[in-house]
Amino acid sequence: WARYQADVEPGLAAADPAFVQGYDNGGYAPARLAQLESLTFDRPVCFVLGRQDQCVGYADAFPYVHRLPRVTCAVLDGAGHNAQWERQPLFEALVRDWLERARATAEA
Repeated sequence: WARYQADVEPGLAAADPAFVQGYDNGGYAPARLAQLESLTFDRPVCFVLGRQDQCVGYADAFPYVHRLPRVTCAVLDGAGHNAQWERQPLFEALVRDWLERARATAEA
């Protein structure tokens, strides 16, 4: 509960109500899928996906992995929508790796 209050509630309080309403009504498909299907990005990317995520799921990320030449895609068993808490050491290792790669890319 303390982690939720510290990590999630501030984001909920700062959310753009119009965007949230639009997302609640239409999600990211089909209007937003066109944006994702044309996605190209040559910098480090890290997808950390919870295998048991019942809010978002994990498989929807797979079609975009091939468009990202510098992607790490990890599906974490034993994690739902809050992988940062549920599998904290692994989550933090993946994020540290991504930050190191992003920093090295920026410095190059």
